Amino acid sequence: MKIIAEFNSTNEVLDFINAFGAGVVTSQITIDGAKVGTALEDIKESKKSSPIKEEVKTVEKEETQKVEKSNDVTEDKESEVVKITKEQIREVFSKLIKAGKQKEAKELTAKYGASKVGEVKEEDYAAILKDAEELL
Repeated sequence: MKIIAEFNSTNEVLDFINAFGAGVVTSQITIDGAKVGTALEDIKESKKSSPIKEEVKTVEKEETQKVEKSNDVTEDKESEVVKITKEQIREVFSKLIKAGKQKEAKELTAKYGASKVGEVKEEDYAAILKDAEELL
């Protein structure tokens, strides 16, 4: 859920926070660069136990878990290296030649230090595949 509110003064911001439960606001509030405060800090400073305080703890825990899961997914995606095969390179070059771009295909292999597709180094597969697909 997203709530957008417009305030004309610092007092309006503070009144809004007090009226609608400071425990659910978790971001820092600033007006013209001046820190007004954070509702989360207000809750933490409170010595009373309240349902809002418990809800904030639950939300914090859930957010932490979401961030940790997100980081795990990102690391998994980064660790997966897409393996490009010589067959994929040949297929793209075949399409280039069929499209009448034999000269461009020859120039592309020369750019990567080869006279034919079979001589392209494996470490150049990703780059040459990208370049070849751009020519299509």
